[in-house]
Amino acid sequence: MLYIDDTSTKVEYALEQHKKYVLCRVRKKITGNDCDDDNCPVCKHTRQIQNLPSKLLVFFTPKIIEDIIIGKPDVISKINQDLFALYHIKNYTNFSKLYFSIQKKERESKYPNIHHTINTVFDFLERIFSYSWLSDLKTNEFYSLYHLANNLNRNTCTYCNRIYTNTMVAKDNKKVMRPQFDHWFPQSKYPLLALSFYNLIPSCSICNSTVKNDTDFNLKDNIHPYINNIINDFNFDYEYKYVLNSYDTKVDLNISDTDPNAKKIINTLDAMHITDMYDAHQSELKDLILTKKAYSKEYLKSIKSLFSSINLTDDEIYRLIFGVEYDDKNFHKRPFSKFKSDILKKLEII
Repeated sequence: MLYIDDTSTKVEYALEQHKKYVLCRVRKKITGNDCDDDNCPVCKHTRQIQNLPSKLLVFFTPKIIEDIIIGKPDVISKINQDLFALYHIKNYTNFSKLYFSIQKKERESKYPNIHHTINTVFDFLERIFSYSWLSDLKTNEFYSLYHLANNLNRNTCTYCNRIYTNTMVAKDNKKVMRPQFDHWFPQSKYPLLALSFYNLIPSCSICNSTVKNDTDFNLKDNIHPYINNIINDFNFDYEYKYVLNSYDTKVDLNISDTDPNAKKIINTLDAMHITDMYDAHQSELKDLILTKKAYSKEYLKSIKSLFSSINLTDDEIYRLIFGVEYDDKNFHKRPFSKFKSDILKKLEII
């Protein structure tokens, strides 16, 4: 899992733009009040939701609304807990694990009062914090997931770093491609957080829709990419045997038992099936092993001497030879950067 640094210029700008448009939309939905901009496209195309329950109207203060949209993960998690506490669900995180683990028909019979309450509250929350509003807008509109993806400019999946997630819009403004956005707190269980900036993680379709889907992550047991920079807290490793002129290889992960985040890292990487995913890429691993077999420790230096006339940097040579980034801050730019970096270090090539 890659780290997203929210102090970087790009992420700060992305957060600012997200707040500008999404906050305006949600506020208008709840209060019916327009913002100070008479020409605001959000206010012009947004209508207040009628008959909101009084509990919700009182709960959604201006500060709470803003925190839901741009608050850090711990802040939005607490707001969600506080909201459902109003409906006598004291620990929503724990309760939701039990509640959503059973079939819908069983929920109604086992939790009749709470079942009705959750359905009612969810209905209003889904209308206020409508994710479809963000995902369905055309690219020539004022704000959409294409804008968010472009502002963040993350070129590979945050979870697996195996697949490109570039954003592209054609000259005629036709949507071509962008990353999917995983709801770290699952949208199906946390509709309040459907539009929260820190709950929208750029990812590939496999990690978002197939692997994680609505897996119930929480801040106590799992790593969050905006909070935990674990890039150097775990390493890809491998085992191999040379049998009948071929390599029998297996990808492993090394995580220090003394690392304070060890359990959270293991929980998260296991839930995302990271080892299994990379074990499926045997060709990448075998190519690196063959590189070690064919060349000495001076391999990169010898390559550099071949390009001495154009003064390539070590990072540029590394990228040219292996097709990945050298600096861990740039791992998100090219697939397999973390994996190849770890294996190349293991092989003492870098």
